[in-house]
Amino acid sequence: DAAEMKGFGRHAAPLTVSALVNNSRLVTDRAVTSLLPAGSISALRYGDSLVGMPTQAIAPAWSLVLYPALVRTHEAEAGSFGRSVHVAVRYVLAVFMPLAVATAAMAPILVDVVYRRGAFDAAAAWSTAAAVAGLSPMMVLTMIQAVLVPAHNARRAGAFLLVVGTVGAVSNLVLDLALGLVMGVGGIALSTSATLAIGVSI
Repeated sequence: DAAEMKGFGRHAAPLTVSALVNNSRLVTDRAVTSLLPAGSISALRYGDSLVGMPTQAIAPAWSLVLYPALVRTHEAEAGSFGRSVHVAVRYVLAVFMPLAVATAAMAPILVDVVYRRGAFDAAAAWSTAAAVAGLSPMMVLTMIQAVLVPAHNARRAGAFLLVVGTVGAVSNLVLDLALGLVMGVGGIALSTSATLAIGVSI
């Protein structure tokens, strides 16, 4: 009915804008990286592919499974909803934190094994390894985000997610300029992780 459609619109509209704002981070990262030496954008993209491959495969499935469970607990009892989210985040930390630390520690080895051949020389490997190390926290943060976003969706907190996305976009631009121009590709990657950490902690 009309009331339900209005409620849907109030929830969907800020979520749509938030998604657009979040996707703008990719453009911002590439734009700032273009100010760095030649090959920096490729190093960032290769590093992002290496780190993002496992989480991009797991996070959507994780969200799809969690969402109906969170909706049920939210409708049943407010206290159980909070406990469910807390337990899910603890599982993410237990499973993915060691993986993220290992990825950062072994970034040079991973890059050498996966990419270093042909024209992909030592300089390219170093830049890509810096990107991998800077992006490694994304393994944990993306999975936590896959818990928190469905939780806020279950509560129809679309406006809150829009605020978080806007804060993240602004933070990303500031950190890209502050870290990227000083630390290079590794700084751009680190700013991406730091931006998501800010969004998750809000």
